[in-house]
Amino acid sequence: MVNQNKLIKALRRKRSDLQLTQTETANLIGISRQQLANIDKGKVNYLHVKTSDAIMRFLERKEF
Repeated sequence: MVNQNKLIKALRRKRSDLQLTQTETANLIGISRQQLANIDKGKVNYLHVKTSDAIMRFLERKEF
């Protein structure tokens, strides 16, 4: 099981490292920009399994 807080921190770090906007990142993950903004701000108490999986796939990508 993935720790949600670690997943969100890794997402923020990768987005920053790649210098991607929230919109660009959300498009790559397959979620709305608003949903990503809520995740970034810690306004999400629970990530849906599909969202967590999509974020993990984004984190594992090597090409951009």
